[in-house]
Amino acid sequence: MSVSESHAVTPQSESDVGKLLGLEGLLNPAIRAISIKGPPGAGKATLALELIKAARGGVYISTRATQSLLLKQHPAFKSLIEKGELVLFRPTTQKATVGPRFEEVRLGNRMAEITQKVAEIAIDRSKPLIILDSWNSFARELDQKELTRSEHTLLATVETSQLKAVFVSEGLELTSIDYLVDAIITLHDNELEGRRVRRIEWVKLRGIEIPQKKYLFTLANGQFKMLPRKTERSQSNFTPQKFKPIPHSTDRYSTGSQDFDTFLGGLRRGGVVLLEFGHTISPQIHLPLTIAIRCNFLAQGGCSVTIPSGEVSPERIRQDTYPYLDRQAVESGLRVGHFETTPEDPWFFKLHGKSLESDQEIFWQKVNEVKGGLERACFVFIGIDTIEYTYGNQEIMRQMMTAIQKVRENNDILFIGVKQGSKIKQQLSDVSDRHLKIDEAEGAAILYLVKPPSPLMHITYDLSAGYPMVKLIPIV
Repeated sequence: MSVSESHAVTPQSESDVGKLLGLEGLLNPAIRAISIKGPPGAGKATLALELIKAARGGVYISTRATQSLLLKQHPAFKSLIEKGELVLFRPTTQKATVGPRFEEVRLGNRMAEITQKVAEIAIDRSKPLIILDSWNSFARELDQKELTRSEHTLLATVETSQLKAVFVSEGLELTSIDYLVDAIITLHDNELEGRRVRRIEWVKLRGIEIPQKKYLFTLANGQFKMLPRKTERSQSNFTPQKFKPIPHSTDRYSTGSQDFDTFLGGLRRGGVVLLEFGHTISPQIHLPLTIAIRCNFLAQGGCSVTIPSGEVSPERIRQDTYPYLDRQAVESGLRVGHFETTPEDPWFFKLHGKSLESDQEIFWQKVNEVKGGLERACFVFIGIDTIEYTYGNQEIMRQMMTAIQKVRENNDILFIGVKQGSKIKQQLSDVSDRHLKIDEAEGAAILYLVKPPSPLMHITYDLSAGYPMVKLIPIV
């Protein structure tokens, strides 16, 4: 086997990049040249570093920064050096070294130096990936004729040697190299609802279908991570396990998920949380989140009383709770209010839907009944869209204030599910301790606090333990 064959981009590394970017084939042998574009701080160098790791080696040629500056800006370079995966290579050193190498080419040197370095790498063939950063800052010093000739020479060298070149450029405008490469990726650093959000856009991917043009990504923990699109929970190859509760503290309830507890700081006893759903996202997106909270209460001897959101059936609440708990805990602690005819069952109680005031008496009677005394902690969930649809123009806010007062007096916790079109959303936000919002951007589910404000978080649900847990990744 030749040296070039032994260091070729393998199907495994292609799979790794597919997972990284959400599309298979970025390191496919058919893709020889890639252009990565974006404003300063968008994450271009971090993405280039991830590509080096995924390709199992590469050469990083910088036209913009000293070695010491790059190490300060991107600590991951240092960790690779310490692990022996990245070796700094001085321009005057001609001898090849083991592992990825660093080439420093400062502005003012001629294009011939870069071309010579690429030719040396092509002869060596021990590393499949070459990063040229920042390409346009150097190209601006050349006239168009010389630049075109140099770019064609570089690409010809890359093509002949079966290497792969990545041109990293500041800004989003198209340049001459973009018409020659096989793939163009742009990174955007934008705002959403006044919060930072990062997007990666696939402008060009020659010979490979682009199923979605834009995705979200994050640079959390100094790594480039694509954020997957939201998907419905799958029960295939999933065996439910008994829920392992996270203990409540003396003044805070746990949500049953460590990430969610950290984000919220726990749930204050007697607290009220408004959970808003964006226009384009189904209210069912919250189910695994509230399942975890509900199970964490029931598993510790607490209780839960729910009026579901309109798109969630009462039976769904029971079905999504029972597999993770002992039957006794569910039967003694779970109650679901409904307006339709359902089979006789200890979990359900009937609301008539004519008078909000009289139905609220029934609701709180059931809460007091299932609590069996004020010491039993209760998780209460009320879907306001169901209430608004059922009771029309009745004084909903006045009755909700009564509900909030009871929750605070009993040291329970109340979640209020609300859609953006609700007439009383702002009033509910004003009287809530927390105003959470679940929405989507580029197909990915995001969660953030409207009150008090927080950065955007990407939200997914982890079923690896045999029950749902909230997983949050900050978008930074």
